[in-house]
Order: sequence, then structure tokens, then C-alpha cells
Amino acid sequence: MTHDYAVDQDVFQEALACYVRTYADYYGDRLVSVYVWGSVSRGEAVAGISDLDLMIITRDGFTSLDEQWELSRWHGDDVCAPFGIKTHPTRSNTAEALYRGLYPTSEDSDNVAAALSAFVRGGVVSDLERATIKPGTLARCIHYDATLAFGRDIVGRAPCPIMDAAWGAYYLDWPYKIIRKALSTGDACVAKTANTQPDWRKLARLAVQIGDCFLMAKARFISFRVRDVVPSLIDLFPSWSPFLVETRQMALNEMGAPFDQELYGSELLRWSEWVKEAVHSQCNGS
Repeated sequence: MTHDYAVDQDVFQEALACYVRTYADYYGDRLVSVYVWGSVSRGEAVAGISDLDLMIITRDGFTSLDEQWELSRWHGDDVCAPFGIKTHPTRSNTAEALYRGLYPTSEDSDNVAAALSAFVRGGVVSDLERATIKPGTLARCIHYDATLAFGRDIVGRAPCPIMDAAWGAYYLDWPYKIIRKALSTGDACVAKTANTQPDWRKLARLAVQIGDCFLMAKARFISFRVRDVVPSLIDLFPSWSPFLVETRQMALNEMGAPFDQELYGSELLRWSEWVKEAVHSQCNGS
């Protein structure tokens, strides 16, 4: 069963246009750019399931009035609510975050490398280290997983940030933990539905994201699109082909028949453990 993403994209584009107008009206000249990222940017969003992820970039910081306005939109005053699509805006100050991520000084680069190295060694980062890494995370998101929806493209001709083994290990941490929590009995988390059953489509997308982290570690990263990632993984690991094909179908909402949840969950755990070990081995040069 092939899902018709063209129809879904039309729905998301209408909602996106509404949100862009809303942000432009409120922020006025302060608004530099609005990017859409995630599944909508990748052309893999499904109406009624996927969220609209936006990155709002202003010339200055966000004030308490901005916070109040944002809260009012979440509590019933959202003019775009009739579209029935949830939004998750990420807000950023260009000077403080993105420019530093896109055009890092040698000191910035050294600090980020040190923070990533500490994470690879210990598996955790302090709040300070996380703040050090964040600009680079935002820069990579815009380069590899976002589309300009309004305003000025702040990326311009900046060189693409490198996706290497250290970044692969860092990006892998979140989906790895979510998968393990979601498949643990009675442990509710973001990847579970309202009746505490695992959200298999979301878990499949996390399985693809974990595979992408391995491609980063092997210097074979292309994009975050499921259609790009899964063929590359099958080419590298043909023995995982049945699991990866099923994962692709589930992630893209193309499953045509019921599947063995217990078997898939077991394979998903095995996949996440195997990739984590491989990525960390790559980081350690073994």
C-alpha cells in the first residue's frame, strides 16, 4: 500500500501559510526567518498523525510578552486551529545561536568537540556542555532537515556542518532511550499512544534515525529522509533487510497488513543495541 503524500502536503502547506502569516503579523520587522523542519520538510508527513515543526528566528531575544502571546495561541486563540494540525515551534535568536553554529570560531569548535568527546566517554553532558552543543545542533537541523518557509535564508553559502562519529553518538542517545522506554512495560513516554500501547510508526521512524547515526559515524550520511536512509542501510547490512523494509513501510505509513508486534519489538531492541555498539566503537577507533 503506497500512501499519497501529495494530498497530505497540500494540507500541511495551507496550515504552514496560515502560521507564517500569524508570525509575520505579530513579530513584524523582528522576524528574520521561519523554517519548517521534520517530516513536513522531508515530504513524509501524514495528515492526522504528523505535527508541523517550525523554527522561528528573530533578530533579538524573546520577551515575556512574546511568551504570553505564544501561550494564548496554545489556549484557544490559535487562528490556524481549524486545520487540526499541532505545531511545535522552536524559537531562536540568530546572534546567540544560529550564527555561532553556522560560523563557529576556532574556540567554539574546540568547545563543541570537547563537549561531544565528554559525552562519548561518559554518556551524559552537563547543562553547560549541552548549551555549547546546541548551536551546532540547530545549524545541522537547518542544513539537513529544514526548508525555508518565510524570510531570509540565514544559511546562505555557509559550508555544511560535518556529520561525523561524535555527532552520530550524540544524536543516537535520544532515540535509543525513547525506544527502550516505549518497549518497557508500563513506562509511558512520547512514543506511546493514549492507551499506553507503543506508537509503532513513531518507533519505526526512530529506528531509521538510529540507522542514520551509524551512517554519520561511517561518513555516509546523506539526509534524514526515510527514502534515503533505508536503502543505504540495506546496502551496508543486507542481513537486516527484512527488518529495515518493514521499518520503512511502517515509518511511511505504508503497512498493508497487521504485523507481529512482539517480533518487531524484539528486532527493534536488537537493532538499537547493535547500532549503538557500532557507533561507539567507531568513535573509539575500534
